[in-house]
Amino acid sequence: MMRTFFQKIWNHTLLRYFFSYFFILIMLLAGFTVILKNQLTTQYQEQRKEQIQTQLNRLMQQFNEDILYLSQVDTSVNSNVNVILSIYRREDWNNYQLVNELKKYDSSSVLINAIVYQKNTSDTVLSTGVALTEVNGVYQFYYNEQPSLQFDPAPYLDSRQNQLICVSGNTQSMLIYLPATSSSQPYIIFYILDTEEIRQTLGNLISSETLAIALVDSERQIAVGVNEDLLSPYLNDVELKDGFYELDSSDSLCIQTGISNDFTLVALLSNSSLLNQIDTALLKYYRLFLPLSMIGFVLILFALKLTWFPLHKLTKKIAPEANFNQSALEQLDQSFTKSKAENIALRSKLDNYRHSMQKALLDSSIGSNTADIDQFFETDAGNEIYVIRIHSARKPLPHSEILEHFLQFFPGENPCILMEKSSCDAVFLLNYTGQEPNKADILIDVLTDYLDDKGYLAAISNGSNSPLDIPSLYENAKTAANYWDDSHIIIDYATLNLTPSTLAYPNEKLGQLSTYLNAKNFIAAKAVLADLFAIIDSPSSMQSALPDFFIRCVLVDILTEIGKSMEESNLKFKDYSDLYFEALYSCRSRAYTTENQIITNNLYRLLAFYEEKSAPSKIVNPDYLREMLKASFCQPDFSISVLAEHFHVSIAYMSYLTKKELGMNFVDYLWELRLKYAQELLKNSDLSVDEISLKVGYLNPSSFRRKFKQAMGITPTQYRTESAEGDS
Repeated sequence: MMRTFFQKIWNHTLLRYFFSYFFILIMLLAGFTVILKNQLTTQYQEQRKEQIQTQLNRLMQQFNEDILYLSQVDTSVNSNVNVILSIYRREDWNNYQLVNELKKYDSSSVLINAIVYQKNTSDTVLSTGVALTEVNGVYQFYYNEQPSLQFDPAPYLDSRQNQLICVSGNTQSMLIYLPATSSSQPYIIFYILDTEEIRQTLGNLISSETLAIALVDSERQIAVGVNEDLLSPYLNDVELKDGFYELDSSDSLCIQTGISNDFTLVALLSNSSLLNQIDTALLKYYRLFLPLSMIGFVLILFALKLTWFPLHKLTKKIAPEANFNQSALEQLDQSFTKSKAENIALRSKLDNYRHSMQKALLDSSIGSNTADIDQFFETDAGNEIYVIRIHSARKPLPHSEILEHFLQFFPGENPCILMEKSSCDAVFLLNYTGQEPNKADILIDVLTDYLDDKGYLAAISNGSNSPLDIPSLYENAKTAANYWDDSHIIIDYATLNLTPSTLAYPNEKLGQLSTYLNAKNFIAAKAVLADLFAIIDSPSSMQSALPDFFIRCVLVDILTEIGKSMEESNLKFKDYSDLYFEALYSCRSRAYTTENQIITNNLYRLLAFYEEKSAPSKIVNPDYLREMLKASFCQPDFSISVLAEHFHVSIAYMSYLTKKELGMNFVDYLWELRLKYAQELLKNSDLSVDEISLKVGYLNPSSFRRKFKQAMGITPTQYRTESAEGDS
């Protein structure tokens, strides 16, 4: 008795759930104390690496864009310089105009500190902001009226590429941008970059974790940097390739290549700062251990409410008769197993009824009470069905004699049926069994031997192993008979290379219907259904000798595919049984030629019921869809496929649904949300355009700028300026 009592208690699903959650909580807390530090270390390191790499990559892209802009500036400068040189002849006036022109471009980029110009035939050097002289082609720069750095452009001339050059001395360094210049060019122009501006940009990345950062050239010289004295000892010991390099337990290097002229960004990272953060996090965890345990216990109770209560409710609904010797899951499993068995039995009944109906339809179409129809529905390997048409132009045709000849010669029991006869014509349906690979050739030989001395004509259809192709085979034999002449008394349809019969059974269309129904793509399913109705509505099918068999088989297969898909979707048969049986009666008993509208309406009504019960629009609430879009539109990877996966529908149907509910397609609606948010950030924040691009979901700022300008007619920067002027 006690054993039975405890067994009932253990079978109680509530206790099982409680102890399961409690055991999980204990194991998590115990395991968490052991592996937490390693996990935190790994997590912090990965996050830091990703963050640093993102920052350096963004900095590299920005620097490359600035260098590319310098190339555009240089093109404009050269164009204007050539114009001035062609207009003014006095050198002093010429130089005055050139300096004024160069000063206009000096302020066009924060990266330009000064622009230097010198004509080859003059000793005068023009500069917009740096003191320098030129002797024998070497430029001497002055700092506080004292000579500091020298730059000889001769080694860099005649290069086809724009060049970024680091000029360094004992205590100073300078970055020079030298455009592609020929030694035969009448003048030289180069640009001195503002290293303080670059240093300020690099300084924005300095933190407790990033100790130093520098821009390094291919010779491992530091062109500009912040706290570069911390970096200098390590530059000769590492290979300048993308990635992270552990120096010791305290420090590591992050390297980002890809900057013009093989320049590299190198950052020195502090591991000790990372370890201090982890220790602080662990200390907070130990202090919160008891509160977390209490919260965990509350979560167990909440989880029980979320999981056990719905399961208990579902169990009472599906298995109303409680069984204390079984848990809720066991009772549900037993109910679902029973339901699955019922569905399998229903599917089997549908298939069996379909085959029985096809046999009855073929039997009634042939009109023979003694014919063995079942043999044509056996799908043994190697079986082929043929239709043979025989004609006698001189005397009445001995139908029974020909039939007897076929029955004696071909294998199987009653393999041949007389389908149609008149005084001079007969049509035979042959089920040729066996494994012979060349059945058509054998059939022609048999007919040749038999008909050679009788003066009969014969036409043979192509072969098929499906009884549903019998109407098509009949039409093909009838078509082949049109090619009889004195030299061709036996015509094989397969050798005529004619277009396929319009009565060819639409297996491909039925397969498409099944695929679309299973995918819940009702738009495509209705289109295929319309194609199937067009096939059976064609004049050729109505003129066939077997129209009833062909049309009704197609209708029954349509009904069967809809029924199977509904069964696989776990719809209860009792909910649609009236619709199903009404459609079945229509397909089986109504005359399609006169009542086709009633038949098609019944099938469409059944399909409409299926769509109503499983349509995602019943699941996808428009307000919820809009809320989800507003909550997720800033995610870079957010797409129509993400929505489709979330709602468990196809991408095509999700596209249709969003356009229906939102009034525009998904891509346009997503861009509208991002554009509106970007406008708010441009107006009300100091974030850069690149940062705003990331915030609204664009990883590529250039793509964001281009799309913004296409939509607004101005760049994001211009929009911010105009908005600020309008507010003031």
